[in-house]
Amino acid sequence: MEIILGELDLVSLDWTGSSDIKMVLLVIGKDQASCTYACPYCECKSPWLCTCKLNTLGSLRAWYDKWVEDGADPKRRKLFQNVSNIPLIKGEDGQLILTLFVPMELHLLLGITDKLLFEFKRNVFSSKSAGKKFMKKFYKEQNITVNGKRGGKLNGNSCRDLLASVDQLELALQARSEDVHLRGLPFINALRKFNTVRLKTFKMDLEEGWEEAIRVFETSYRELRNKDDKPISVTPKVNVL
Repeated sequence: MEIILGELDLVSLDWTGSSDIKMVLLVIGKDQASCTYACPYCECKSPWLCTCKLNTLGSLRAWYDKWVEDGADPKRRKLFQNVSNIPLIKGEDGQLILTLFVPMELHLLLGITDKLLFEFKRNVFSSKSAGKKFMKKFYKEQNITVNGKRGGKLNGNSCRDLLASVDQLELALQARSEDVHLRGLPFINALRKFNTVRLKTFKMDLEEGWEEAIRVFETSYRELRNKDDKPISVTPKVNVL
């Protein structure tokens, strides 16, 4: 990547990139998405409840220098924002990573939809296998294509089809049983709110009310609970949104 970026000489251009989180983390010098500070855009960490500083090229370089001065111990990377490599991108210290790499819509669509469905199948039904069986039947009834190459996950078009079919999904839950319907309502609500975010933001021009739509989705997501009545985890992709 260093060689490729060097050949491109992006510093001479007014550019904005878009990539998945894994690649952005690599380019800016952070560890991978399983690390403590896994957001490429800010200094927050799970459960992502604070208002933290946004990452800049300068702040990332400073964290790298501090880690090296401390002895560059791999076990202590989390004390330095998990920055264990110098950023590969050249530019002014004040440049925000958020303006250099715009979050990829498809990446967020796939990741957030998959996370909501995973928790839905695991926590609404008697078992995860029962949830999978229910959704397999629902996909067939709604003509939603499942991508076998992605381990049975949905592709971009299928995610959009599912989000557009949330009303039908709720009706299918009602037909299953009252208990299943009640357990599934919070997930149905979160899927609806995420679809509103998609419609207002996943396009060239933002629609009026997009910021409120994101706040409403965040609230609905953080209200989700698993079978042990504990909050479901907030993934880096949800945080980026």
